Amino acid sequence: MTLQCGLRRTTPPAALIAYSGLLPGVDRLNRINTNTPVLIVNGAEDDVVASYHGRAARDALAAAGLQVDYHELEGLGHAIDDRGLSLGGSFLKSTLSAEIQP
Repeated sequence: MTLQCGLRRTTPPAALIAYSGLLPGVDRLNRINTNTPVLIVNGAEDDVVASYHGRAARDALAAAGLQVDYHELEGLGHAIDDRGLSLGGSFLKSTLSAEIQP
């Protein structure tokens, strides 16, 4: 949902975080109009959204010119753990602090 909707908003968000990175509509990325940085965190053992979806989303978004930070976490299924929360917090801190720099 994050990648599908967030990339296509009229007013782009400052950052996007996708936990379990499925990107529907890869063939319609030409309709995005944003340079929003993206973090994708996927569990290596995710049995709902397999990690290859996260890698495919990373590759498609990077090919479309977006800045993508991708992490595949070993030992993690379809969940968010402390590692994912830490990655998300660090990503927001660096992205949002860059937004307010003069």
